[in-house]
Amino acid sequence: MASLEDIANEVGVSKSTVSLVLNGKARKARISERRIKEITEAADRL
Repeated sequence: MASLEDIANEVGVSKSTVSLVLNGKARKARISERRIKEITEAADRL
């Protein structure tokens, strides 16, 4: 299983951004749909 840091490095975002997306809080944090998709795809891939 990939760590938050692995996913963050793959996508080029912070660990906190990855955490928000994976915990379902991305929309409240105003993270774009494109970025959400990139992070979830990287999480699935890694």
